[in-house]
Amino acid sequence: MLLMLFHVQDFLGQAFCTLGEIVGSLRSRLEKPLIGIPGKKCGSIIIRAEELSNCRESVMLQFCGNKLDKKDFFGKSDPFLVFYRSNEDGSYTICHKTEVVKNTLDPVWQAFKIPVRALCNGDYDRYNTALSRNLANPQELFTDNWVD
Repeated sequence: MLLMLFHVQDFLGQAFCTLGEIVGSLRSRLEKPLIGIPGKKCGSIIIRAEELSNCRESVMLQFCGNKLDKKDFFGKSDPFLVFYRSNEDGSYTICHKTEVVKNTLDPVWQAFKIPVRALCNGDYDRYNTALSRNLANPQELFTDNWVD
């Protein structure tokens, strides 16, 4: 019974559209209402499309922090990084999350390899941002750094 409850909770609704609707919409951004739960407003979903470049390169990155703010009430922080890529329409999409480094103010994250297409779609002049976050409160930022 418990498994069934989780399954019911996971369904948020559904929307149907064609690729032509997405690509043909203003700035390749389509918002559709979610349907599927009788008698309930399910909200909406926003779908964005961007043509991928032919870039096949990857980049290896490694980051570390030094003397981060203490964000946990007990002990030190549990920091992780979230990388966002800027989209053509000015919005941002998560493109990578690092692992959480437990109980430290001087984290060293594992090196990772990411396709350039995922990071900036081959546009080396496109800005990305990396946000340092704390596991205890992911909405709280250590810092907001632009990565050039």
